[in-house]
Amino acid sequence: MLDDLRSGLIDAVLAWHTDRLHRSPRELEEFIDICENARVGVETVKAGPVDLSTPAGRAVARTLGAWARYESEHKAERSRRKALELAQTGKPSGGGRPFGYEEDRITVRENEAEVIRECVRRLLAGEALRSLTRDLNSRGIVTSAGGEWSTQTLKRVLASGRISGQRDHQPRSLTQTKRHLIREIVADAVWPAIITKEETARVRALLLNPERNSLAARARRYLLSGILRCAYCRGSLCGRPTGDGRLRYLCKKEPGSNRCGKIFIVASPTDDCVTDMVKMVLQSPKLAEILQANGRNSGDESALEQIAADEKKLEELAGDYATGLITRKEWLYARELLEGRLEAARKRLSSNSQIAALEGLYGDSVPFGEMWKGFSIDRRRAVIAALFERIIVHPGVQGRNRFDSQRLEPVWRV
Repeated sequence: MLDDLRSGLIDAVLAWHTDRLHRSPRELEEFIDICENARVGVETVKAGPVDLSTPAGRAVARTLGAWARYESEHKAERSRRKALELAQTGKPSGGGRPFGYEEDRITVRENEAEVIRECVRRLLAGEALRSLTRDLNSRGIVTSAGGEWSTQTLKRVLASGRISGQRDHQPRSLTQTKRHLIREIVADAVWPAIITKEETARVRALLLNPERNSLAARARRYLLSGILRCAYCRGSLCGRPTGDGRLRYLCKKEPGSNRCGKIFIVASPTDDCVTDMVKMVLQSPKLAEILQANGRNSGDESALEQIAADEKKLEELAGDYATGLITRKEWLYARELLEGRLEAARKRLSSNSQIAALEGLYGDSVPFGEMWKGFSIDRRRAVIAALFERIIVHPGVQGRNRFDSQRLEPVWRV
């Protein structure tokens, strides 16, 4: 409309009320300037004519605009307070049907709940979000809105407090409109849980880990890219095909990188060799003893307690700010400290949970070959990463053309 006014295409504006035209003083001033220059008449149904050609008329418009702005902000404040009240009492808010629940947002829809449980199990076992997303779409499983899954949509569902019977909430300022992908848990909810609170804490810790690249667009082709390291520069080896189509891992030297470009090794026998190492370790009776002796979940309890305590404090902090007990400056300062502690605890929990990829996979009774064959490449990588910190690739012996397993130096995690 403003463009049409500037160009002279229209020479009058008719509105229901002045607050239907604008609710921001900045917008009003721009509108006044345009109407003055274009000599445009403004009429409203409820407030009558608005004469922007005189000082008195402009003063009236600015007064009406200021009250419209006040009413808009007042409504937004009431809306935010109501949203916080619903969150703190664990009650549902508006919106579409959440995946896993019926239209009443309370009753569990069991067939979708089982999909959630499956995805949580596979995610915690090391499978990537993109792999889960492709699988759901290939099986014809649709979102609650009837559409295909995206990695962002699946991440939002799996990381929500809702599916573990908790209420999450995102406090917003007047200027903030973007919805966070993962919001704060502020209370227990009135609806039943699909997974446990501990599983939600683990999933959120995993997905909030900045080192995790869950949203990579391309599927992996190489089992050990990023796990193999160069013996010279300690840089990660990446997978690349040779001119004749064979796959290999190499230290790729690029401008601006610290890669030396001196190491490469053929991919297929390297993958087989590392798979044999994995099989040997998983079938060793010592592995269960080592995991139990190291207390592989010993740090989980303290991390979970820290996360629960700090999330509770964030809830109390939001309530104190809403009721005026603390100022915005105090709220921001305390919030920054709590979020820093939460990030550290989630990262610690994510690191502890890495060994969870081995759950149910070790022991003589586990059929390794059949199990490994059924795993996706992401699942295999998760198992390898749980066992190895890295695998160093040493240079080959000059003149030796066969694969030499002695070039691989494993650095074990367990």
